[in-house]
Amino acid sequence: MFDRTGRDAIGRSGAGSRGRAKAGRRFLVEPLEGRALMTASLAPIPSVTVEAGAGYQVPLNGAYNGNTDPQTYTVTTNTPSGGVAATVATGQFWSITVNHVSSGPNDPAFSGTMVYQLFQDLTPNSAAKIESLINGTVPYANLTAQAQPVIYPNGANSPGRDYYLFGGNTIHRVANLTGTPPVVPNDYIVQGGSLNGDGTGQVFATPYANETSPQLVFNESGQLALANSGGTSSNDSQFFATTGLNVGLNGNYTIFGQLVSGANILTDLSHVAVGGTSGTTPLGSVDITGSSLSTTNPDGVIHINAANSTAGTLTNVTVTATDTVDGSTTSRTFPVFTIPSGTLTATTSTPPTLLPVATPITTNIYKPVSFQLGASNPTGNALTYTVQGGVTGGAFTSTIANATATVSASGLVTVTPTPGYTGPINLVVGVQDGVNRAGTAATASSPANYSLQNVTINVAQPVVTGAVRFILDSSGGTTGNLVITPPPRPSPTARNTISVTQNAGSVQVTINGVVDSIQPAVTDVDSIIVYGSKANDTITIDPTLTMPATLNGGTGGKDVLTAGGGPTREQGWHGTSTVEKQGSAENFQFGRAGHVTFVKGTGTSNVIFAGTIYHPKGHSRIRRIPPPPRGTFYTFSGDKLVKTHDPFTTKPASSTTTKTTKAATKK
Repeated sequence: MFDRTGRDAIGRSGAGSRGRAKAGRRFLVEPLEGRALMTASLAPIPSVTVEAGAGYQVPLNGAYNGNTDPQTYTVTTNTPSGGVAATVATGQFWSITVNHVSSGPNDPAFSGTMVYQLFQDLTPNSAAKIESLINGTVPYANLTAQAQPVIYPNGANSPGRDYYLFGGNTIHRVANLTGTPPVVPNDYIVQGGSLNGDGTGQVFATPYANETSPQLVFNESGQLALANSGGTSSNDSQFFATTGLNVGLNGNYTIFGQLVSGANILTDLSHVAVGGTSGTTPLGSVDITGSSLSTTNPDGVIHINAANSTAGTLTNVTVTATDTVDGSTTSRTFPVFTIPSGTLTATTSTPPTLLPVATPITTNIYKPVSFQLGASNPTGNALTYTVQGGVTGGAFTSTIANATATVSASGLVTVTPTPGYTGPINLVVGVQDGVNRAGTAATASSPANYSLQNVTINVAQPVVTGAVRFILDSSGGTTGNLVITPPPRPSPTARNTISVTQNAGSVQVTINGVVDSIQPAVTDVDSIIVYGSKANDTITIDPTLTMPATLNGGTGGKDVLTAGGGPTREQGWHGTSTVEKQGSAENFQFGRAGHVTFVKGTGTSNVIFAGTIYHPKGHSRIRRIPPPPRGTFYTFSGDKLVKTHDPFTTKPASSTTTKTTKAATKK
């Protein structure tokens, strides 16, 4: 910051000439303290619905907002009776880069990287087997004769290499498990890693057993599993990733990882053109061009375990991310609903998933804020969005504290803070497709059938320009007057431009290009009062604003006043020249004769007066009730001003037509 302290701060160290003192003036600059930005990051987490006795894997997007620092995670729950348990997955991160070559116009080429966290904690043997293939550390004797030269091209005693780059580097199968035509278009598996690139070839001399558990079931997209030849102890090098709900695979295959980034690449893989004898072979090659392991990553996975959970229970789960570089932290909370076992028994039951709402969302006092909801829609059913105050006891809490909120059929949420309130507004937003998957005790509109997200909106005390005030009336309600006083300008030729418009149900004031953060609701504004300053002031009220307004030209310069859609009083007694433009309602226009120009509008019942301040000879200007000004009243006849009688008396004056609008007031 800049700071001047003592006489020496401006170069006046003692007596001396004015010139020397002037030349020696300087600012002392206080150095800014270096501060590192806190970078811990975690994207909003949608709600989870899990069957009693089963589990669910929740990917954590720690690269949210562009963060690249490694992060660690902790998790806690509110531990209700019959609630779920939650733990942080431990295991390395496998990055797989793929490249697809187009086979024709309807098969676009693409490349990109998917990252999976392996489950060393839940499937230690399977994770270790795959890691040994990636690291090239499988004991030579444990490989088949065909696989040995692939991993150890220079013999048994040489360093090994990544099998998935030099052997199983082909995605050879993209299969829709729901048949043709697909019942659920996104319910695919993408398979690769075979020794011969076509689903054949054995790598391990002795295959290994499944590691299955109720906590690891096929109930979401992005799960990484081992392919086998049909037996519980026939696992090898082949893997597959899911893009939907595949409950028919439960108990037969090992889920050993979860996608944490690169979902778009997995989706692209599921859409490649396929054919061949099986109808599942990509027509354009899909090759693995990159493969690596890492122990650190911004992302992560939370295991949800409903083994001891009771159907109909809601558990709130809080995840905290810690940046390992700077130690900063951030947290997210999401609800987990437990539904009856066996509810999700068909691929057509895949529920919609709410796309994470970007946060934080901030607004200022009196100002509504809007954000758009979106969702995946596997079933194609009509989607219904909701905004609620929370979920209590398995039911929605409709009341939203300190705000009102609405949501359109298309998912546009608009939140209006309670007038005068500052602080957090807590909401729950969600989507459902009209299908009851939560058991007979629930309905389609029950919270358990929604994909939900907690959203917090921070309402800040406004940083005002100092020119706008909202003065509440004495009724104790929320209504009042919007008063605008622009700042003085630094030179006689400078200009203040004040625009008062309507924005999303609020009155918005823009002063010299800056939008003021005091924006009361249109319905709360009794009147608008704008005072000019000692400058050239241009004051405009939008025609959509129909409340009364008073526009007062400044005390200097050339002023332009434009009425809006409500009854308007325009005053131009000072300044060198004032233009007063009528609006579409009643217009009361007053100004100094010879210095004001009146412009016709579409309003009726207009009162127009051009006059001068009257000070009778010998009359003191300092009186409690000053004498009224002298001047002439006018009205418009067509586009011309016509003299008329004083509308505030009953005695009419003779009428005279003037040549032009300005002539009536020309000095």
